[in-house]
Amino acid sequence: MKFSFAYLILLVGASATPGNANGNANGVGNGNSNSNHQNVVIKFLNEDGKSAAQNANANANNGQNDCDLLTDKYRLICKSLPPQAIEALKNNPNIESVEPDVDAVALGWIEADANADERQLRGSSRELAQNIDYGIEHTEAAQVQQGGVVTTRVCVVDSGYDLGHPDLPTGWVSGNNGHRKVGDWDEDPGNHGTPIASIIGALDNTEGYVGINPTGRNFWMHITKGLDSTLRGSVSRVANAMQQCLNSRAASEKLVISISIGFESDPGSSFKAVFDDFYNTENVLVVVSAGNGGAAGGQAFPAYYSSALSVAAGDASNNIPSYSTRNDQVEIAAPGSFIHAASSGGGYARFSGTSFAAPHVAGIAAKVWSHFPECTNKQIRQAMIQTARKFRTSRCDTSEGHGHIKAKRMYDLLSSSTAGTCDAVSEGSGSGGCLEILDAPPRDEPTLDPTRGPTPAPTPAPTPAPVPPTPQPTPGPTPAPSPAPTPAPVPPTPQPTPGPTPAPTPAPTPAPQNSAQTCQPIADVCGTRTPANAIECCDTRRLKCGRGSPLTLCSAILA
Repeated sequence: MKFSFAYLILLVGASATPGNANGNANGVGNGNSNSNHQNVVIKFLNEDGKSAAQNANANANNGQNDCDLLTDKYRLICKSLPPQAIEALKNNPNIESVEPDVDAVALGWIEADANADERQLRGSSRELAQNIDYGIEHTEAAQVQQGGVVTTRVCVVDSGYDLGHPDLPTGWVSGNNGHRKVGDWDEDPGNHGTPIASIIGALDNTEGYVGINPTGRNFWMHITKGLDSTLRGSVSRVANAMQQCLNSRAASEKLVISISIGFESDPGSSFKAVFDDFYNTENVLVVVSAGNGGAAGGQAFPAYYSSALSVAAGDASNNIPSYSTRNDQVEIAAPGSFIHAASSGGGYARFSGTSFAAPHVAGIAAKVWSHFPECTNKQIRQAMIQTARKFRTSRCDTSEGHGHIKAKRMYDLLSSSTAGTCDAVSEGSGSGGCLEILDAPPRDEPTLDPTRGPTPAPTPAPTPAPVPPTPQPTPGPTPAPSPAPTPAPVPPTPQPTPGPTPAPTPAPTPAPQNSAQTCQPIADVCGTRTPANAIECCDTRRLKCGRGSPLTLCSAILA
C-alpha cells in the first residue's frame, strides 16, 4: 500500500504551504485572527530587553497572546506581533534575537484496516486478551526489570494522555496542561500521545499490550502538551512543554524526554539552546523521532541537533522502512512500523512512523538508567549506541545509525563498570550520529580498531630475519683480537642490522601513539565533502581517533 502523509493537518500562516514527508510544517505559526501578525520567539539579554518584549504591541488582541510565554531560564518570550513591532525589537540592543515561532506536527499515523481507504489518527478496536508486540521482543525490553528505587522519569511531549484507558496507568503518572489552545494533559483527542505513552508504560494486565515498563510503578511518567487536538504545535509550545518536564523532575531523579514532533526547518538558535542546555547542563536525555522524509528527508529538526538522540524506525523484519528519514545524525533504530498500542477512547490500534520508534528508546533508556544512577545522560547514550545491533551493514550508516537498540546488551555493558561508577563507557564526542562514538571502551579496542591487529604482525617477521645475519658476522671478527678490529670496518657495513633497529621503532609507534598521527581533520583526509560522504571516506581509510583532540575527527564508526 502506498504511504500517504496527507492526513497531517498543518498549521497555516500568512505564507504557509503543506509540509514535506518528514511530517513537518512549512511557514510560521500565526494562530491569531489578525493576519498581519506573526508569532515570534524573542530572546532578551537583560531585564530591559524582557520588559521591551513583554510590552511590545501591548494593546493588540486585547492583551491576549497566541503563543506561549516561556520561562526566564532561557530568556525567551513568545509574542504575536505586527511587522513594525518585530523590526523594532530586532533593532533593540537589549534583544539578542527575534525568530519565527515555527510550526510543528506529529510524526506518525494510524494504520488503516484492510478495508479502509486511508490512514487517520482516529478509531480503534478492543483487545480483550493481552498480547506482546514485536517491539518488546526485538528491543529485549522484557529482559531488564525496572530498578527498585524511583530514580527515573519519562516525560512525553505530545498531544496528551487518555487517563481513563484500561491499559494505561493512573498512578505514577502526572502532567501539565498546555497553552489555552492546546488543552489538558489528561485528554488526547488527537490520539498521538496516548499510543506513545502506551509503548512506554502499558500495563501488564488481562488486555491490550505490554509496554516497556508494564508494572505501573517504580518510575514516573509525566505528560506535557506540545501539540493540540489537530496535532499542530510550534517552537514555543514544544519548548514550554520541555520546561514543564524539567520542572516536574525531583532532585534525585534522572529525566528522559520523548519527543515525536518535527519542524520544517531549523527552528532557530534560541530553540537549539534549550536542547543544548538540557543535554550539557541539566543531565537530561532527549530522545527525538528522526522524521518521515525518507532518503530526501534532509536535516529534520529537532532530531538533527547533536544534543538530541535521533531515532529511526524499524519494522518486524529489522529493516528500515522507506519513510524513515536518512541523514548523518540518525543514531539508533527501534521498532516503529505497525506497532500495536493503546488508542484514545479505550481501544487499540496499529501505528506507524518514527513517532513510535522514539518511545521505545526513551522507555529503555529510563529503565536501564534506573539501575545505574551514577551514569550521566551522555554515558547512557554511549551504552545504548555501543551495544546496538547492526542488521544492514557492519558500520554505522545514515539509515539505522549504530544499529537497533538492545536493552539487555546495554544493561550488561554498564554492569561491567567498577562498582559505584559508570566507567564501562565514556561520555562520547557530542557530535551526534555516526560520529558520536568517540572511542571504544578499553576492553573492546582490539576488536574495534582494525589497524591494531595487522600492525604488530608484520613487525615481528622482519625483525627476526635480519637478526641471523648479525650473529654470524659477529663471531667471525671475534677470534681475531688485534687484526680483526682494523678490517672490522667491513662487517660494520653489513651491519645494517641497525636497519632492523629503526624497523621496530615504527612498529610500536602506530600501535599506542598512532592516534596522534592518524587523527587528522576530515577536510585534510577526505577533502571538502558533505558530512555523510566524510563518514564514507573515513570508513574507507579506516581511521580511528582518540579522545581529547580539538579537531573534527574520524571516529570509531566501524563497530
